[in-house]
Amino acid sequence: MATSHSSATSTTPSRNGNGRVTSPDTTPCTSQAPVATPPKRHPHRIYQPAKNSLYDIFQQHAGTALFVRPICWTDLHAQLLGVRWEELPPCDTPQPTISPATPPSRGHLSPSNTIIILSNALTQILLPDPMHPIFTSIAVKTALMRLWPK
Repeated sequence: MATSHSSATSTTPSRNGNGRVTSPDTTPCTSQAPVATPPKRHPHRIYQPAKNSLYDIFQQHAGTALFVRPICWTDLHAQLLGVRWEELPPCDTPQPTISPATPPSRGHLSPSNTIIILSNALTQILLPDPMHPIFTSIAVKTALMRLWPK
């Protein structure tokens, strides 16, 4: 005994008269969550830095705390980079020397914005007891950016 199913109400595929399988008009509901495939991970590229480059030195000393607050040089930085600091004689006379007969320049009477910013930054650097070391670091950065802009 053959039974017929209406394709409009059926939830399973059925065969029509010519032998073809027809799909239902609606998708059956399932209680299962769709299976998501995890994204494929690409292998990390191994980068070999140039010998004795900063990146190479950082990799060689990966466990060492090279970044310290305030941001400044430590003896370890100088040692790893192979540099040494030399103390120069104090520079306590202005260059060039100003003779008393020379009138002040226009810049002395009305300094530009750059001169004011640079003067304030240098004053902050030379303070005997700065409020916070980060202010000195910011002042150094400001002075260097004014003297050597990008």
